[in-house]
Amino acid sequence: MLAQAVRMVASAPSPESARESRGCSMSYPLFKVLHLLGVFLLFAALGAAVLRAYAAGHAPPRDRASKLAGITHGLALLILLVTGFGILGMLKLGVPGWAWAKLVVWLAMGALVVVIRRAPGAAGGLWWLLPALGLVAAWLAIYKPF
Repeated sequence: MLAQAVRMVASAPSPESARESRGCSMSYPLFKVLHLLGVFLLFAALGAAVLRAYAAGHAPPRDRASKLAGITHGLALLILLVTGFGILGMLKLGVPGWAWAKLVVWLAMGALVVVIRRAPGAAGGLWWLLPALGLVAAWLAIYKPF
């Protein structure tokens, strides 16, 4: 069923100017779905890291769970970066101001894993900061204010 859904998204029509003029073999909706996958993975990894630090009250040990969260975090950041710039390239937007702002949010999300590790006492506050950063990123992508 998942494979069928991915095939449907991949074959969905894309903006004409994006796909035809660039000769891109991936469709615009597929880029968006992969970008959302990156978002889900990022929040799963950071949520796991925050909960672990919050429960332990100190820097959690480097065990299999921490390693999985770290790998997932890095993979999510890579997926987000590649698909985000891929979408910008397909739409020929260049790099507008809102995209630079989203890049700052991306950098903050990347740095948070270090903050969680070095300051586990801040885990409670980070639990609420993560959705706020996600909200800012979504607002920037939807409204493109600048």
